[in-house]
Amino acid sequence: MKLRFSQVPVVVTAIVLILGSALFYWLHAGHTRQHLQQQNHDTLTRYLLEQLPTLQDAMAQQNIAYLQNWVALKAEREDVEQVLVFSHEYQIIAASQIALEQESLAQHNMTLMRQVQALPAARAGQIYLLEQNDPEHTGVLMALPEIGSTELSSRHAWLYLKIDLSSSYRLVNEIIINDFVVYVLSMLLSATAIFLLTRQSLHRRLHNLTATLQQFARGDGRARAKVSYNSEFSALEALMNSTFDALEQQKSISEREQIFTNQVVDSTTDGIVSIDGNGKIVMINDRAVQMFGYQHKSDLLYQDMQILVPPAFRTQHDGHLFETNQQKYRHGVINKLRHIEGLKRTGETFPIEITIAENMRGQQRVYTAFVKDNSEQFAYRESIEKLAFYDDLTGLFNLNGFKRHLELRGFTGQLLLVNIDSIRTVNDSMGFAAGDELIKACAQLLRQLPLHDLHACRLSGGEFLLSCIDNPLVIRQQLPAFLSQEVQLDRRRYQLSYCASFVSFAVPEDLDEKHRQLELAMRQAKQQGRASLIEVNMAWTEQIQRNALLSHQLEEAIRQNELFFAFQPKFDAKTCHPASAEALIRWNNNGQWVSPAVFVPLAEQSHLMPALDRLVIDRACRTIRQWLDQGLTVLPLSINLSARYLCDEKTIATIFEKVGEFDIPPSLLEVEITEYSLIKEFERTTTNMLRLQKAGISIAVDDYGTGHSNLEAVLSLPVQHLKIDQSFIRVGMSSDKGRAILENILQLAKSLQMTTTAEGVETQEQLDYLAAAGCHYIQGYLLSKPLLQADYEALLARLKAH
Repeated sequence: MKLRFSQVPVVVTAIVLILGSALFYWLHAGHTRQHLQQQNHDTLTRYLLEQLPTLQDAMAQQNIAYLQNWVALKAEREDVEQVLVFSHEYQIIAASQIALEQESLAQHNMTLMRQVQALPAARAGQIYLLEQNDPEHTGVLMALPEIGSTELSSRHAWLYLKIDLSSSYRLVNEIIINDFVVYVLSMLLSATAIFLLTRQSLHRRLHNLTATLQQFARGDGRARAKVSYNSEFSALEALMNSTFDALEQQKSISEREQIFTNQVVDSTTDGIVSIDGNGKIVMINDRAVQMFGYQHKSDLLYQDMQILVPPAFRTQHDGHLFETNQQKYRHGVINKLRHIEGLKRTGETFPIEITIAENMRGQQRVYTAFVKDNSEQFAYRESIEKLAFYDDLTGLFNLNGFKRHLELRGFTGQLLLVNIDSIRTVNDSMGFAAGDELIKACAQLLRQLPLHDLHACRLSGGEFLLSCIDNPLVIRQQLPAFLSQEVQLDRRRYQLSYCASFVSFAVPEDLDEKHRQLELAMRQAKQQGRASLIEVNMAWTEQIQRNALLSHQLEEAIRQNELFFAFQPKFDAKTCHPASAEALIRWNNNGQWVSPAVFVPLAEQSHLMPALDRLVIDRACRTIRQWLDQGLTVLPLSINLSARYLCDEKTIATIFEKVGEFDIPPSLLEVEITEYSLIKEFERTTTNMLRLQKAGISIAVDDYGTGHSNLEAVLSLPVQHLKIDQSFIRVGMSSDKGRAILENILQLAKSLQMTTTAEGVETQEQLDYLAAAGCHYIQGYLLSKPLLQADYEALLARLKAH
């Protein structure tokens, strides 16, 4: 059974009444009975003490009859149930029941006998109360002198009275009941008054509390209960007020958090849309409203989500929503969708990416979509793709876009590389803006080429790469005629000038390799002149590739100091004694000998000559120093340097630096120069040669009479030594005309006070003729082929021995 709060006063009053009545009855009854017993005991004691002298006289005179009569008289009292007088030997002298006289007490009442035995020594008239098993009876025992004795000694008789208290108890009970009734009635009156007062107070306080709660529940956050500190409700009222304060504070915090949350939700860059299980929009932020082209949240709240889904996807959306509703609830992110579209109010679709989360709002499922507008990303991606795959100036493919296009199509056909060399002329004469216009005009012309399945890309400047499926014959017919047109540019007409190369190509061949082959062929086309159209020659291309590889290996060999010298002695033409030697550079490339006729021109083409010259200078000076340290007879050593780099201060500085570093006599070093036509600064080159001569280093002209060596160079440069090429020796000895030319060269050198050396002397006849004609030195296989360093050092050792 439930207890209502309004019933509490009744229940409390009833409990108090019951407990108070019980307590009153228990205390009052006990006190009354105790008082009655004490009153009876006092009355009986006074009475017995009054009778004590009479009884003592009867005992002293041994008047048994008197005692028996006295006992009989006392037994007649209504409250006396039994009277006994017995001796110290427990022999009954007189009794209210005559049959007991002269009997032993042990036979009649053993309990009384034991109680008497337990008593201490007593004096005459001393009275004892004896406990009885029945609460309505009590026993009184008084000590008497022994029969025939006037004084009480250790041997004495006893008077025993058993008193019936039942009538007294009935009287007591009547008194208790009367008092109890009076008490209960007074308690009822008091309880009723207390109940009414308590109930009224409780109702008033409860009414105040209820009114305060209702006021607070209606939204009045300032409602508070009035606290009465002299009331038992004060703690409850104070607690309720504290609770209201806490709730108001929490409400304030929640409101601020909600405002902050709304601000965060509305300021986020992603749109947020929440729908219920029926697909109705229950929450949307400002970004989503703006993203889908609406003005206010109210335009979308409680609308069907389909309003934001393109028509083509609405059926699929409904199906997914239905399936999700049937599945077990999953808290958190349940799906991510990329590369999908949203529908704007205008009907326009735009790319979006959404993340869907599931949560509960009360007992209802809510699905929240975080929507990211990818319009800018897609536009950026398109611009990046345009930058990555298209030429910004012409709109054609760039090389990356061209590669991708061919790979996607699985292209098979011809690749053309076209270089419009008119671009540079326009850039120089009219500026880069005009050059750009010409490039765009050329791109437009290339788009219109009458070739099948034509696609074009711009590489750089005026260079374009094209693909088509026509055969080479069609290309040779169409390209020259079409590109020979004139282009109108700023009221001026320009005749296009171009070179082109082409090659067959099929995916999955390497386009970069084909492009490289086309670039190599383009070099050949430019060498042939304008309007040249060259098909890639694989043999020539492979040779170019080999030269490129060899050039790379040569560069590495120079860096690793892998080149070395062979030494070809020069002999006195008259005595045939060794006079000097030429250091000939040699290269063993991974076990294969590479001729200087191959790698020296390659070094020139690859701009490796300065590095090669520095290696030759260092190696020559270092070798001369080693020979000097070994105590050999060191002959002057000539090294071959390109005249083109004698104007370079670094080359001259290297010569002086190495001569000084290794501390060798300058007279032991001679510089042979070739390739005079490559000299660009004669004045500076002449100055550097004079500096070498003043330092004691002689200058020789190598291979005179062939190549680019000529009389003008000999006359212009400060040369001390003239080396006649071996071709003059072979040809000059075969005819009178040849001898005349050879003799003129020797005579010219003599008149210019130059020493001469004849190269390639292979017969005794040649030696004899040259010696007779006045040639100073000879060099050739007749007397010695080029020697390895050990063999040449052996030659020097023999000279020392002689």
